[in-house]
Amino acid sequence: MSPIALSPFADLPGSRVGEAPSQTRWGRGVAALGILVCLVVVSTLAATLAHQLWLRVRDAQQERYLIQADWLVASAIDRAVYRIRENADYQGEVWEIPENELPGGLRGVVRTAIKQDGGKLRFLVLEVKILLNEKIVVSETRQVTLP
Repeated sequence: MSPIALSPFADLPGSRVGEAPSQTRWGRGVAALGILVCLVVVSTLAATLAHQLWLRVRDAQQERYLIQADWLVASAIDRAVYRIRENADYQGEVWEIPENELPGGLRGVVRTAIKQDGGKLRFLVLEVKILLNEKIVVSETRQVTLP
């Protein structure tokens, strides 16, 4: 006689010789649950890594914008000092830098103004804005004492 004929559960689908159907289903359920837990853990790790990468890219972009703003401040100071030397009555200006002159589709707006404190001290006030798609990504204001 064959071993299949000796088993009382041999005629049930998915059964093994000598094993009850409930034990087989329970084993499959545990395996499926284990696989689901592993998938959740791997998915969570992948999402965390993707989020960390996105944060680093965003921080690097912001750092690039701040560096660009610092360059514009330095250029604006040089430009204002030159204009003051050329014209003693210089009171400031608005300097717009178009997208094709800055990298990455950025546009810049620099406002310079000469302020006095009531005495002999004069200040150069600089307001720098970096825009991307008409949205301000960096806005800085600096004040420099003029001789």
